[in-house]
Amino acid sequence: MSSSFFGLNIALKGLQAQQKGMEVTGHNIANANTEGYSRQQAVLVQDRSIEIGDLRLGTGVDVATVRRMRDDFLDAQSQSNNTQLGFWEAKQDMLGQVELTYMEPSDNGLANMMTQFWDGWQELSKNPENSAVRVSLVQNANALASGINKVHSDLTNIVESIEDSAGKTVQDINTKLDQIAQLNGQIRSSQTGNQAPNDLLDKRTLLIDQLSQLVGIQVQPTESGMVDIYVGGRPLVSGTDFQGLTLDRNDAGIEVKWAGAPTEDLTISGGKLKGLLDVRQEIKDTYLNNLDTLAAVLIDKVNTLHRSGFDLTDDVDNTGNNFFESLPSPTPDNYSAAANIKVSDQILNDPGKLAAASLADSAGDGSIALEIAQLKQAAVLNGDTATFDEFYTDDISRLGVNAQEANRMVENIDAMKQQLQVRQEAVAGVSLDEEMTNLMQYQHAFSAAAKVVSAIDEMLNVLINRMG
Repeated sequence: MSSSFFGLNIALKGLQAQQKGMEVTGHNIANANTEGYSRQQAVLVQDRSIEIGDLRLGTGVDVATVRRMRDDFLDAQSQSNNTQLGFWEAKQDMLGQVELTYMEPSDNGLANMMTQFWDGWQELSKNPENSAVRVSLVQNANALASGINKVHSDLTNIVESIEDSAGKTVQDINTKLDQIAQLNGQIRSSQTGNQAPNDLLDKRTLLIDQLSQLVGIQVQPTESGMVDIYVGGRPLVSGTDFQGLTLDRNDAGIEVKWAGAPTEDLTISGGKLKGLLDVRQEIKDTYLNNLDTLAAVLIDKVNTLHRSGFDLTDDVDNTGNNFFESLPSPTPDNYSAAANIKVSDQILNDPGKLAAASLADSAGDGSIALEIAQLKQAAVLNGDTATFDEFYTDDISRLGVNAQEANRMVENIDAMKQQLQVRQEAVAGVSLDEEMTNLMQYQHAFSAAAKVVSAIDEMLNVLINRMG
């Protein structure tokens, strides 16, 4: 025969289990809006049964564990998606800034300025003695040179801002690696039996999600509950240790290296950092380089013809003058024609110095001006296959296509992210309606267990006080 207190013990376990369930539910409700929080669930199991006489009786209920509701497969998909999103968002942001720099198509764009410049030479060829035409041409040329200077300056500033952003991204990566390594240690120390440190796991998962948007990573769980994180096949985090990154700035540009082993290879495969590095190189190699090429050829071709002409004076020796300030000879490797293109001071101060004629003392001759105007249709760029307009338009078209691709990729990947978030919310998110239902269930079960205690108490009272 079982003890009179056997039933009390079962009821007590019921009270304790339902109370634990209510505490877990309360924790869920309290963190319903906490970023990175995963819903928890008290897992109730039957306690062991015992034999009493010919019977095997249950001994109540126990809370086996508090389960963290999480889908590892969705987490891996989300991290991969974050890496792609970080990469394309960085490119979208920077290419958007480059588009704003060119301001095409608009009256303030270089395409319109070049058209006005060539039209000015065309008009001068028809009216070489007209001072108003000369002044207008000089103003248009000065506007074009200033426009090229400004685009170069803006692109250079964008490159510098990308380098600053890459440096901050590396710092952010290192901070998160440090935090993940520390959490690894805390998680390993906190694990006892089947009781997982759910809140610490949530913090680590959130950090890994954020890290995956900054740089492409591979996450490898270990048996001790820690995770190792790799980039390019090498560990960034190994247990409680981490190896940070560093951004090396030198004359050649910037390079991301291992902080503790700068000479060893490092492959960045995705994320914001990779996007910044790629778009920086694209701006330097394509847009800045092509702008320099356009400016240098423009200076060279216009000056070559202008030097062969004669201005409005009768001085036969007044020839050989440059229209633009000449390129240095030899041209240094780091010299930028786009940054330095400028109408010569001599022309700026006296438009009469414009050499429109092919012969001295021929004020009505505009043949040199016509030859310069015809440069508009000359294939003098890209291996003598493209005109100035075609060369510049190719750059703008390329920029538009690349920016459009970045916009489309961000839109598509963001849509995928939202779908993954919905699926993650279904697994790990806190539904207040569901939690309120759980709370009522635990509350009713708790009340019922309390009534069991009260009933047994009354029975014991009858046995002890009313039986003679």
